[in-house]
Amino acid sequence: MRKLFPIVSNVNIAANTTIAGVEYVNIGPKFQLPKASFVVNTPVRIATAPGVASKSVITFAGTYAINDQIRVTLTIKDSAQTIIKNFVHTVTNVSVTNIAVAFKGLIEASILEGIPGIASAANVAGVLTITSSSVVSNNFSVTSYTASASGTVAAVFTGVTQAEGIPAVLKSAGIAAADITLATYDTVLLTYKQDAAIPFIDSEGKIVKEVKAFVPVGQGAGLILKF
Repeated sequence: MRKLFPIVSNVNIAANTTIAGVEYVNIGPKFQLPKASFVVNTPVRIATAPGVASKSVITFAGTYAINDQIRVTLTIKDSAQTIIKNFVHTVTNVSVTNIAVAFKGLIEASILEGIPGIASAANVAGVLTITSSSVVSNNFSVTSYTASASGTVAAVFTGVTQAEGIPAVLKSAGIAAADITLATYDTVLLTYKQDAAIPFIDSEGKIVKEVKAFVPVGQGAGLILKF
């Protein structure tokens, strides 16, 4: 059983239609939902939000010595695969700022080579910040290690602030890129009645418990009133 089925409409919501005595809510030209099959007074409108990507702040501190080794490991979830990338630096300049600069260069080189999921690496006075390219999910984690006798390295992770109603969210929900023509959408969650005589079934033959409708901005409130 799939819990969520996404629907997108790039045009304004039309009036409800009655066919053979059954009232349908029209969500764009491609989808009609039987009004009676959804729970009354439960549609929820989710405000559009740009989101904030997750990040890991890595602090190099203490006293390093020449030839100390430091390792920063990124574990990145990209679609169906997990990528583990190790970045290793052998200290040639004991300044923690220079160490952060060295790791920044290693990570930026990997970004240029096409490593997925990472948008940027930045450093300020021994503090390295790695930022995700996703505002939809927490797609990476960081572990760090040093063999130094008195140098330290520590990573602190800040999770994503979930975006809503932007193309990246629709794509992650399973909407084809070709069907996304607007920059932002209203989002409405609709709860399906589990005891309805005819269940809502998706194209894979799976029963759906909830429908997530993406509609033009300003149309979400009107859609809710149609149920």
